[in-house]
Amino acid sequence: MIYREPPNFGELRSLLARAPTRAHWRTICDLVERWDQEELEHGILAYVVSHLDRWPDHIRLAPRDWVERRLEGRSVLTWPMARGLDCRGMVLGSSLCQQISEELLDEEVCILSAQNAHIGYQEMALLLGFESIHHLKGLDLSRTPLGNDVVLSLCSSDLLFNLEQLALAGCRIGNDGLGILVQADNLPSLRELDLRDSRIGLLALELLGSAPFAPQLRVLDLSDNHLGRHGAQVLTSIPALRELDS
Repeated sequence: MIYREPPNFGELRSLLARAPTRAHWRTICDLVERWDQEELEHGILAYVVSHLDRWPDHIRLAPRDWVERRLEGRSVLTWPMARGLDCRGMVLGSSLCQQISEELLDEEVCILSAQNAHIGYQEMALLLGFESIHHLKGLDLSRTPLGNDVVLSLCSSDLLFNLEQLALAGCRIGNDGLGILVQADNLPSLRELDLRDSRIGLLALELLGSAPFAPQLRVLDLSDNHLGRHGAQVLTSIPALRELDS
C-alpha cells in the first residue's frame, strides 16, 4: 500500500495567490487530486474555482488524464477548474473528434490544445463542423503535422467566429500554407497568431497584410522564420499590422 501525505491547504492557498503559470497550474491540479471527494465537495473545490477566476483560460487546461477519464465516461470531480482541454500527442481520429466536440466543448471549456497531435483533413473538417466549436476561443495546433488541406479545412469552418488565439508554431505550413491562411475570412475575433518556425520567407510576409483578420491582430509571433534582415522593415511598413502590441 502506498501512503500519500494528506494535502496541505496552506500550500494550495499559496499557489492560488501566485502568478498564473502552467507549472503552478499543474501543481494545483496534482494537489487537488489528493483530496478526498467529500472534502472537495464541501468547500475545497468551490474555493479553488473562485480563486482561479483571475487565471487566463489558456493556462487552465484539463490535464490529459482528466480528458481521457471524461472520454471514457468516468466522473472527474475537479472538472469545473478547467477552461480548456490538453490533448497533446493524442491521435485525433473521427470518433475521438466527435466525442471531444459533442461531450467536452461548451461555454466553460473553450480552449483546445492539440500540440503534437495527429489529425488529418477529414478529421479536422469533422471536428470543426460540430456546433459546439463556436465556443472555441483558443486553438493550439503547434508542432502538429499539417498539410495544406488541413489548413484549408481550418480556414473553411463558419463556426470559428469566437476564436481569439490560433497557434500553428512548428507546423511549418510554409509560404503556400500562409497563402491559404491569409484568405481566411472566418476569423473575425482573432487577436493572437503564433507562426513560429513556420518556414515563412520574406517574400510571403507581405501576404499577412492582406488577411481579413490582420487589422484586429494584437499579437503576432514570427520567431524562427527566414525573414532576413529586412523582415522588421517589411513588418512595420504593412498598414494593417500597425495596431500590433507585440
